[in-house]
Amino acid sequence: MIVRAMTDQPSRMPGNEQELPDVVRTPVTDIPLNKRPRASRLVEQLLRSGMITAAELAAAIVADEAVLESYRLGRVRMPLERQLCLALVAIEGVPAARRAGFALRAQVEAELAVASTLTETHDAPPVSHRWP
Repeated sequence: MIVRAMTDQPSRMPGNEQELPDVVRTPVTDIPLNKRPRASRLVEQLLRSGMITAAELAAAIVADEAVLESYRLGRVRMPLERQLCLALVAIEGVPAARRAGFALRAQVEAELAVASTLTETHDAPPVSHRWP
């Protein structure tokens, strides 16, 4: 009884031959839209806008459509160079996605700054200079 409540699946006891719900059959790699990386959400937004097709977007970020679909579903992490191309497509080509394009570009720039050690990372919070 406790296990069934935790897994939220029907019991598989003999005599309970009911069909499992679709939620159980969905692959683990399909991530909900709100949990996907910013680049994946932007790809989804651009394709849903109807202002750019999947083939045009794939050509703009120098990838084929199958790879673009993997990026869109969040199965594969999009390289930073392609994320910059995606941000520029959103900023320049789709007015409804400009804000998301600027946000993605800022995130990529910050990630590059940390990776190139322009930004120093610390193990502890800074020392306080207040008087006791």
